[in-house]
Amino acid sequence: KFRKAVIASGASPFVPPIEGIDQVNVLTNETIFNLTELPKKLIVVGGGPIGMEIAQSFARLGSEVTVIEKGVQILGRSDRQASEVLADQLRKEGLDLRLETSLTKFSTENGVSIAHIESESGKKEIETDAVLMSIGRKPNITGMGLDKAGVKTDPHEGVLIDDFFRSTNKNVFAAGDVASSYQFTHAADAMARAVIVNAFYFGRARHSKLIIPWSTYTSPEIAGVGLTLEEAEKQFDHVKQIEIPFTEVDRAILDCETNGFMKVVYGKKGKILGATIVSEHAGNMIGEVVMAMQHNITLGDISAIVHPYPTQGEALKKAGDAYKRTLLSPGTAGILKWIMRRGK
Repeated sequence: KFRKAVIASGASPFVPPIEGIDQVNVLTNETIFNLTELPKKLIVVGGGPIGMEIAQSFARLGSEVTVIEKGVQILGRSDRQASEVLADQLRKEGLDLRLETSLTKFSTENGVSIAHIESESGKKEIETDAVLMSIGRKPNITGMGLDKAGVKTDPHEGVLIDDFFRSTNKNVFAAGDVASSYQFTHAADAMARAVIVNAFYFGRARHSKLIIPWSTYTSPEIAGVGLTLEEAEKQFDHVKQIEIPFTEVDRAILDCETNGFMKVVYGKKGKILGATIVSEHAGNMIGEVVMAMQHNITLGDISAIVHPYPTQGEALKKAGDAYKRTLLSPGTAGILKWIMRRGK
């Protein structure tokens, strides 16, 4: 018996019922770490974050890696330019990226596992020693009698919750992968904290108010938060974007890590709506952007914050400085350029 409960049963890798799948060594992000021998040939199905992280890792360990992705780019939810930077790097490292390609079936010939793929260029067969399925996760909602407790669920969305993390049974909350599209440890942690506040302390923490960043731990890393330019333009007026290539950041030049950029999407008065970072340290840098968004710190405010030099995090300050320059009148901008030329 209980007065309040929380469902935090997580999610599991989704393995589709592809023809012949029982004839190959199928791995997921949960079982691949049980390997004791490196597969000479590895097929990764799905070009999402988990697939790309593991694909690059195994390629660097020595596997011959082929990625099969239905979409036009890897990391389909990411900024297109960011995806292309990573794709170029993966190809340089020898990965075979098969985009706009479908996996139709598996078969075995003379003890060799074969994946059958299809694209605009036709049908092909690829030999493999193992297959990593990384095309998504499914919420763990079975075997708990949730329907008997009046808790409604969806096979794809999991436990259906309102903005206060309550299920259709108002005394039963849900947090983490079982109830969220944000399949991240830090997102589950944030939701769990909110549930505790709402359940025990009459709090009003809202799911819609959470600003959740994400990071893909490839090399380079790709991190993001909020909206891309295309997404922001559909919701707001006067949306603009500032891009700072790391070829303009001194510390990145010193570290020989210029293969990347920072994009900041902003609206009226420099309000930050989102950001994408491609860098070896993107995951470490995105936190400052989240802090700014959480506390309504504008690009103009960031321009006034002193950042240590030389650091790669200085890219955000450069974005703030670039925003401040957009506020100058043509005449003032001309005078400043003249003064800078004189100073040189």
